[in-house]
This record gives sequence, structure tokens and C-alpha cells, in this order.
Amino acid sequence: MNSSVFWNGLNSFLSGWLINNQGILEFNDVKLNSTIDERASNFGDNNSWNENYANTKYVLESNERNLDVNSSVFWNGLSNVRGILGSLIINDMGWIDNTVNNLVNYYTKNEIDLKLSQKLDASNSISNTVNNLVNYYTKNEIDLKLSQKQNASSSIASSSINENKIPVSFISTTSGDLKKNVVYLPLGTSGQISTQASDSSWIIDKDLVITGILWNSNINSRINPSRIILMKSVTSKNFFSDTNLNVNLQGFSKGSSLNFNASFNQGDLAVIKYEPTGGANERINDLSITLVGYYD
Repeated sequence: MNSSVFWNGLNSFLSGWLINNQGILEFNDVKLNSTIDERASNFGDNNSWNENYANTKYVLESNERNLDVNSSVFWNGLSNVRGILGSLIINDMGWIDNTVNNLVNYYTKNEIDLKLSQKLDASNSISNTVNNLVNYYTKNEIDLKLSQKQNASSSIASSSINENKIPVSFISTTSGDLKKNVVYLPLGTSGQISTQASDSSWIIDKDLVITGILWNSNINSRINPSRIILMKSVTSKNFFSDTNLNVNLQGFSKGSSLNFNASFNQGDLAVIKYEPTGGANERINDLSITLVGYYD
């Protein structure tokens, strides 16, 4: 090491800390140890460990007691909470008593499990009831069946009254589907349905009364109202009005309704109208209708 370079500009050394030991520069460890001992002596105890000072900061072993938290050791001999000494733990008996008393306001695990089970049973019961509703008729369906039964009974009763009258019937059979559009049904078994009443109308040849209707179809998926109405005109093909023969075929592939009194005079015009409400994909397939009555 070139001293002319390394020590260049150094005028002196700190007195006492660096020494010349036979031409070798050394650190004065004796002076360092003396300084450490002097500072330690200011605590009033030994030079390496101030035991008196440490005793003021840490628990003495003689005062430590048994810190084992095992209940068989630390709580040995304690029979209940009230036996805890206030010097060992805060003995807030008011809080303890209040907490114990409040436990009566909580459900036990078994009680909770029971209530959950009961709620689940109730939910299943509701689901089963809703699912079973598909096995019952709606109010409208029941009313219609009762009406049909009543009409059939009335027809039987009236037949004895009209037994001397000449019966009359009109047949209309359509091929294909009747859906959401209003159309007019032809007489006979080979006619075509029409969107105009005038195209499907016919002339009454003698005075008569139409008392009922019977119908049958391959499929009836209509869940919206689907009415068959017998219409009448006393003037021309451009002026038709509804008679009282008006029956809803909704959902019924076959049936009858025999308690009407739609009268026609010779020369009047008649036409059968199919009048649905909604249900674009609902249909009645291959519908056959027979109107029954008697000559008046």
C-alpha cells in the first residue's frame, strides 16, 4: 500500500484510540473495554448484567406462581364460576348471571334442527299440493260440464214435448286445423272454411228451431276460449248477427250442448262461425259439428 497515496492529507489520529505497536497501527481495545465498564457502572450493578434493573421490568420467578392453564392444575378445587377470586380475574357476576339467564332465549341445536325439518316438510307439502292441481278441473271446466249435463237433461225433458215435431239437423265437417283466426264453417263434409260469412252461409228452407249442438274432433289443444256461434241474417249475406247458440269448445275434443232456442224463418240465412281468443299454437283438428232442432 503506498502511504503517500493512502494517508495523503491525514494530519493526526484520534488520541488514545489508535496506537503504534512496534510500527503497526492498532485499535486500542483496552480503552474500549474501559469505556464499556464505565458506562455499565452507572446502573449501580455488575458491569455485564444489571439484575436489579431487570427485576423492575420482569416478573420474579418467586412471584410467578403456577402459570399452567390446565384445568386440573390451575383450576383445581374450583367448583363453579363464583369461586374465581377477584384478584385472578374480573368477577363480574352481574354480567355472568345476565348471560346465563339470556340463554333461555336461544334455541338448542335439536330445536333448530326440528324447526328446519318442519319448514322443509311444509315446503314439500306445498309443492305436492301445487303439483297435484293438474289432476283437478278448473272452475270453468266444472261449470261447463255441469252446464252440458243440465242441457242434456233439459233436452231429454223437451223431447217428449216436441215428440210430434219433425226433427232437423245440419252437418259441418272441416279438414285440418282451426287455430287463432276467426273463420266460417261450411255445411256438408267436403266444403272449405272461409274468412267471409257470405261464402259459407246457407238458406233455411222451412221455419225451424235449432236447439243444440254436438261436436267431435281428433285433437283439441285449445286452452284459450274457442267458441262456435250460430249466426243469422234476415236480409242479406252482408248482415249477420249472433243467435243464442254460443258454445265454448275450449279443451274438449267432444261434447254437446242441447239447451238453445235459435229460431229461423223460411228464407233466412244461417252460418256457423268459429271465434277463438289468442293461442297461436293451439288447435282443433278435423272438427265435426251437428246442429239439431226441429221444424216449427
